[in-house]
Amino acid sequence: MRWLDREAPVQVTLWNGRTAWVVSHLADQRALLADPRISADDHHPNYPFVNAALQAARSSRTFLGMDGNEHIEHRRHFLPAFSARRMRRIAPRIEAITGAVLDAMEHAEAPCDLVGAFALPVPARTICELLGVPYADFGFFEAVCSRITDANTDPEAARTESLAIIGRLADLPPRATRPAHPLSHRDSTPTS
Repeated sequence: MRWLDREAPVQVTLWNGRTAWVVSHLADQRALLADPRISADDHHPNYPFVNAALQAARSSRTFLGMDGNEHIEHRRHFLPAFSARRMRRIAPRIEAITGAVLDAMEHAEAPCDLVGAFALPVPARTICELLGVPYADFGFFEAVCSRITDANTDPEAARTESLAIIGRLADLPPRATRPAHPLSHRDSTPTS
């Protein structure tokens, strides 16, 4: 990865023959994020999906895939749940999740897949807890996220998996009747 640091930004060819840029320097990333010509809209025809499965899995727009005022308006609903004070309060739980995942990696057979063993489970477990997903369902969400992000997943299967996540979230009981997780705060976590 040192070559990327020396040569960044680097133009790459994606799975579908289109080109995209890999931008690894923080200053370049910040400049791009502030540039109104750059879009996060994954429904835009030129959006650079890293594989066919991720392209197929997009089923509905979220505020992460919105730009400008539309993004800001939707993001406002989530700000209370992600305030600096709340993040400090839940940091010990996120550290515990991270520690448990690192412990599992340490005891796993080598070599270790960093994405599958760490980069997927830590955010998946954290988000499940934030949303109040029952612990028994964590494995389902981790497995589905793993299959959706796998470059070898059939696009139609990825679309089906994406819809399964949406359906499972929609089937959760009302927040007030769900058991609380250490990270979930019913009064401050958005439900949409």
